Amino acid sequence: QDYDGEWEVICINDRSTDNTQKLLEDFAANHPKFSVVNVPMDAPYIESPKKRALETGFQKARHEILMTMDADCIPPRGWIRSMASRFQGNIAIVQGPKKNSGSTGIVHAYQKLETLGYTSIEAAGFSMGVPLVASAAALAYKKELFFRVGGFGDLVHLSSGDDDMLVHKMIHEPDVGFCYNLDKDAVVETAPVDSLKGLLNQRARWASNGTHYSN
Repeated sequence: QDYDGEWEVICINDRSTDNTQKLLEDFAANHPKFSVVNVPMDAPYIESPKKRALETGFQKARHEILMTMDADCIPPRGWIRSMASRFQGNIAIVQGPKKNSGSTGIVHAYQKLETLGYTSIEAAGFSMGVPLVASAAALAYKKELFFRVGGFGDLVHLSSGDDDMLVHKMIHEPDVGFCYNLDKDAVVETAPVDSLKGLLNQRARWASNGTHYSN
């Protein structure tokens, strides 16, 4: 990353049973900007362990802005710089765009087209002042704001919604500005699922929160 300010990467190991923890800790030992947070193996069952993993990492974060990215994403070199530059005035939430990698096969091609449509709706909602959807693959917000709204709190019983439903909570706070970052340096590349079954399972999870939307 080409950002001149202070930044860190917190890798959250959520109860993996393979060699993930050792790989992360060996890497972090040689890269001072990286640290590892382990969710305890005996952590109680909840519907959305991803939210708990994120919040566990956020509690360890040392800086003012939290930026999230999914495990299958690759950020461009200017990602941190571009996203951080949008936090001016009362802006406390910045959404960035994403695109799919993958082949020209029909399953991957469908997801590329779908992501383009989804990202367009996302950008329109933020630009019109009524964010409908958001994406944790390229999302940033003030740490103070996250904890002010109680973190994920009442959302932990939902299987997803760690992005758009969190944003819906945040924008109701007084004097909270938000924006969409269309800078090319903010576009995060995300990996598509490879099979039709995987695609259907992923979409079913995404759609499971539909009845809980306030708008």
